[in-house]
Amino acid sequence: MRVYPLFLLLCLFIIPQIVCAHPEVEESIPLDLDTLPVVEVVGSRENSLVGQAQTASQGEVGQEVFESRPLLRPGELIEVVPGMIATQHSGTGKANQYFFRGFNLDHGTDFRTQVEGMPVNIVSHGHGQGYTDLNFLIPELVQHVSYFKGPYFAEFGDFSNAGSARFHLINKLDRNFSKLTIGEFDYFRGLGGAGFSTNNGQGVGAIEILNYDGPWDVEENSRKVNGYFKYSWKDTIDSFSVAAMAYRGIWDATDQIPLRAIENGTLGRFGSADPTTGGNSNRFSASATWDRDGKSGDYHSDIYAIYYDLDLYSNFTYFLDDTGNGDQFLQEDRRITLGGELSASHDYSLAAMPSTIRYGTQLRYDHIPEVALRRTSQRQVVSTVRDDEVKEATLGLFVENTTTVNSWFKTIFGLRGDFIYADVDSDNPRNSGNEDDAQVSPKVGFVFGPWSDTELYINGGYSFHSNDARGATATVEPESGDPLNPVDLYTEARGAETGVRTAIIPGVVSTLSVWYLELQNELVFVGDAGNTEVLGSSERYGVEFSNYVRPTDWLSLYADYAYTHPRFKDDSTGEDRVPNSIEHTLVSGFRLGYKDGIYTSGKHRYLGTRDLIEDGSAKAPVVSLVDLRLGYILDDVEFALDVFNVFDEDDFDIAYFYESQLESEAMSAEGLH
Repeated sequence: MRVYPLFLLLCLFIIPQIVCAHPEVEESIPLDLDTLPVVEVVGSRENSLVGQAQTASQGEVGQEVFESRPLLRPGELIEVVPGMIATQHSGTGKANQYFFRGFNLDHGTDFRTQVEGMPVNIVSHGHGQGYTDLNFLIPELVQHVSYFKGPYFAEFGDFSNAGSARFHLINKLDRNFSKLTIGEFDYFRGLGGAGFSTNNGQGVGAIEILNYDGPWDVEENSRKVNGYFKYSWKDTIDSFSVAAMAYRGIWDATDQIPLRAIENGTLGRFGSADPTTGGNSNRFSASATWDRDGKSGDYHSDIYAIYYDLDLYSNFTYFLDDTGNGDQFLQEDRRITLGGELSASHDYSLAAMPSTIRYGTQLRYDHIPEVALRRTSQRQVVSTVRDDEVKEATLGLFVENTTTVNSWFKTIFGLRGDFIYADVDSDNPRNSGNEDDAQVSPKVGFVFGPWSDTELYINGGYSFHSNDARGATATVEPESGDPLNPVDLYTEARGAETGVRTAIIPGVVSTLSVWYLELQNELVFVGDAGNTEVLGSSERYGVEFSNYVRPTDWLSLYADYAYTHPRFKDDSTGEDRVPNSIEHTLVSGFRLGYKDGIYTSGKHRYLGTRDLIEDGSAKAPVVSLVDLRLGYILDDVEFALDVFNVFDEDDFDIAYFYESQLESEAMSAEGLH
């Protein structure tokens, strides 16, 4: 049985009509604060942001919106951003693979993610540029998520071509809590949190442990421990907070397997072509934040220090390149990241027009004593492809001015400047060196309205993502010694968007946007090979339609549809498809029930077919999955049952098309994996 998206898409138009038929719905809808630990929620899709947002596709999602959603993995939290899809192809402990606005983001290259002011995207990473691992997040501690689609916001720099998201974590608990979850395949999760207060401050701490083997023939043996502590205090005009986070994860992974092996019976659907792949990772961070709400303006600063490491064993081609030892490889990454931001905003009058100017500077320094690629066999090192030490520093400056021209027209002009310096010390002197680059990114926006709780937006801007520093200094292939052309440290993007946001129907918030984005060059540092692949310039355009409906205090619904047309600009060969870029996505769901008593919630995720190679001859099949939760809340106790993939679909979490060879095969073959 398959749930088709057409029915849910029709609901986008039917539901508002139903809501209009109920005059008892009030203009102001009460928030559903049935979360156990959270007592203060900021931001919600119920808040239309009319009069506040700079674009049609900007938004905020409070925990009361997503806290009752069934979550298979922490990375799915990013799916609260309308149009974002998070999948997995290589074990629970590895960063998710993300899809957004026609980008196969890999693990985050063109989407900027921050948690408590700290960057999550990792530069010059051993596996992939912009690597975004959200396994250190505890979903129950996320207070709200702010998202900003497109390159239109001056405060966001590296990796923000397609958009950005900020995760804000809770500051306090009104009561201690504990949570225990058990499930199939040896799933066990324990979570406990406690809060405390002082004369002028408050604190919160939490610990999470998780065990999961998964349905795989080779047990995943996923083990995870997370810790969180935050203390905040304030005086008359200043507020401060300090936070510490710790994460440790280990896992075995089955990776993707050839479809041909499933069809001929060599492997089962949950089989493995290499039972020794997997990895381990650690992340420890400390951060501090200061905010001042003064008469002369608002000020903000934060600083952070992060330690991170990863050992990742993968094997995607099995015995294609090395019929003796196999094609397994190890990617190592160890680093310390230091940085911070200082920003301010002031209100003033520009030719008698109310205006606000925001400006700031951002610093980041990554010391990477080891980022390496090694050939392995059953996790034993056979040879080293390359081993590097990288030092990378970035400086960003931004200014943005907003002027309210009159009651129905507002302008936003922004300018951002970024500078990067990278030094690479490689085991091959011909790939060592240092490079620097600079990028200037103007932004502009116009807001018309509001009229009847409706605003129109026009936006444009430039942005960029940084490239792996090793690709900017490399002159020879690591293994073959063939000559290479170094790449730029920055890849520029430019885009435009127009859209509308409306809350004209009580209890309904809808946004519609049409956008375009052009990327100067699709550069991918192939961590599996140790070099940079140049794919050429590309362009994408699309339409997004998002709806959040709250007709009563016991029912909420949402549906987010996105269409994207991604293509390489050079189509002289007829091979202009961008591999693994999804054209149609639909994420929808509901919550039915009061804050006490029985409730149920559900989520449907639809991914349309997508091209897997440039000529469009191989496509990934449709993915359509439904997850449900049934719960009961009584005072301070909640019971819930989550059921994933309710209709037992045999869909693929992700799909690729390439050449491989199993140990049992006499020759290689191309095909879907």
